[in-house]
Amino acid sequence: MTGLFPSPPAEPTAPAAQSPPLRGTRPGPAAETDAVITQFCRHTRYLLTLKGRPPFRLAGLETYERLQNVACVSLDLLAQRYEPRLAQLYQGLQSTLSPFAQAYQELRQGAAWLRDIAYILEPSTAQPPSAAHVAGQLRGYLDTVLRLPNVTPTLYEFGLHLDKISRSYWPGLFHCYDVPSLPRTNNDLESCFRDTRRRLLRTTGQQGLTQ
Repeated sequence: MTGLFPSPPAEPTAPAAQSPPLRGTRPGPAAETDAVITQFCRHTRYLLTLKGRPPFRLAGLETYERLQNVACVSLDLLAQRYEPRLAQLYQGLQSTLSPFAQAYQELRQGAAWLRDIAYILEPSTAQPPSAAHVAGQLRGYLDTVLRLPNVTPTLYEFGLHLDKISRSYWPGLFHCYDVPSLPRTNNDLESCFRDTRRRLLRTTGQQGLTQ
């Protein structure tokens, strides 16, 4: 919210009935309040356009958290001074976000599991782990996730999914820890293939050519 709030307007000292302000003078408190609320509405509209990049940057979670922050700040401002537009914005955010409160908590927990798994698989440059060590850590963590008590059905199904996907990649998942200079993923190689296809398209103007 940096830069969203102007300096607190000074209390008016002149009578209510006065001549219009001269050009170039500072706007009154009402104009500044309207500008702040307008920025709130624009910021809210911007948050609805956030794009994510799974599996770690989940735009839905980020949008929910930042909209919840806008609602909290709006409530704090309403406690100091009531403004109809700000009240309408707050009520709209609350009515929209409330039905997703439980889903947000579940998705945030699932995202935390993904980050933990990524941390286990991230090799240490100072003291590289062995394949058996990383495999044991991952297996222990997945077993812990599956044995967590009092989880919702959605989280339980997601835990099973993580275990199933990990088992499917298990035979070739840990060679990189025992073979020097072997990359953990083939992302760089796939990126090279994509660059090659883009260059073919740029030079020939045709798609679907035999490689």
